[in-house]
Amino acid sequence: GDTPVHKDVWYRFQAPTNGTLLASNCYTGTFDSKIAAYNIGTNLAAFDPQKLPDYFMACNEDCSDPIYTSELSVTGMVAGNYYLVRLGGYQGASGTGTIRISVAPPPNPCDPANLINGVAGVTTVTVDSLR
Repeated sequence: GDTPVHKDVWYRFQAPTNGTLLASNCYTGTFDSKIAAYNIGTNLAAFDPQKLPDYFMACNEDCSDPIYTSELSVTGMVAGNYYLVRLGGYQGASGTGTIRISVAPPPNPCDPANLINGVAGVTTVTVDSLR
């Protein structure tokens, strides 16, 4: 019921890689927070603050801590694009804390953590022909 982000602070960064954005102040803030993300593209000179609703990607209001701090995860980040992360309060809340912002590359399908569980040793697959 409280759509605006009150008493907000904005962070701008350029994504170093394709992947997933994680912006969090979970367990580090002293107030009920909200976090939102915006994709403003590759040309900072063309950025128009009046068009912020058009740049909106996602938002989150609560994570699992008892103070109702926030964590936002957004897939589809593009290396080289500029993004805004907005941190503010719910219903005018404000306080102190730390925000962590990172972009993790997409998972590598060949990483051992992504292989089939329960298969030990080497698995060989033989293909007679490709069609």
